[in-house]
Amino acid sequence: MLSELRIRNLAVVEDAVIPFGGGLNVLTGSTGAGKSIILTAVELLSGSRARRSLLRSGAGSLTVEGVFEVPADWPLRECLGMGSSDDCLSIKRELAAGGKSRIWINGMLSTNNAAREAVRSLLELHGQHRQQELLDQSNHILYLDAWGDYKDVLGKCMEMIERYRNLYGRMGDLLEKSKRHREEEDFLRFQLSELEGLNLEPDLDRKIERRIKLMENIHRYISGLEESRALLNEEDGSVLEKLGRA
Repeated sequence: MLSELRIRNLAVVEDAVIPFGGGLNVLTGSTGAGKSIILTAVELLSGSRARRSLLRSGAGSLTVEGVFEVPADWPLRECLGMGSSDDCLSIKRELAAGGKSRIWINGMLSTNNAAREAVRSLLELHGQHRQQELLDQSNHILYLDAWGDYKDVLGKCMEMIERYRNLYGRMGDLLEKSKRHREEEDFLRFQLSELEGLNLEPDLDRKIERRIKLMENIHRYISGLEESRALLNEEDGSVLEKLGRA
């Protein structure tokens, strides 16, 4: 049951806290008083699309928070990390002016899907042109299970499904690692074959270094000889030119 709804900077509502008691609660008011904003706030909690047009003019962000009383046998209790003694669930949604939306469940950052599943299991909206939960075929199996006397079997089944999902995910990780290892092995084998094809011998690096130094010396000698030849014969005013004049 929804016990309290807190709205801040949603449409024309600046700050409001709406408590709900047991039994029938009635909200009345003239057209434009903001009754539909309450439904919009609940829809935001259930993971519906948050539009920036809902943001109150001049506000930096809007927040909607709902506090729900949950029964002891609520099926999502363990999934959301609630203890056996916890009887309240808090779902908070924030939309920033930049368009970024975030959802917290009991103070922990969560997803739209988790919030939608939690709210829909605790709250049902009825109204004109609204899809009723009873018409949603995905909920029919839940109604049948609720009437069946096999809660323990369902619990074991859920445990086996969760174990299967964990093992399946682990298997996927191992297969991905195996694929990467095979690719690395092929690359290393290719590098090894390239190295073997070079016919490398001991102390080859030292021999190559000595050869490089020798080539560098030869280059310096050739440059010196070319410069000497230019001074002797090729440049204007060379030695041979001056000797010829003499």
